[in-house]
Amino acid sequence: MGATRRKFTLEFKTEAAHRVIDSGRNIPEVASELSISQEALYRWVKDDGQIEKNGLDRHRRCRNTSYGL
Repeated sequence: MGATRRKFTLEFKTEAAHRVIDSGRNIPEVASELSISQEALYRWVKDDGQIEKNGLDRHRRCRNTSYGL
């Protein structure tokens, strides 16, 4: 039997995105802390409009030193 897809409220998505935006922490760190996928969190940050507005780039925001990037 397949896994049940989790659904998140808009409030949760916004708060998760702002953990990245406001703190400057990277997406892999915050995603791991919240037990969500990096892809979902990246999309929520992007949807919040902060990437384009602040000129942030995905690679800088997604870097994870444990991967040596």
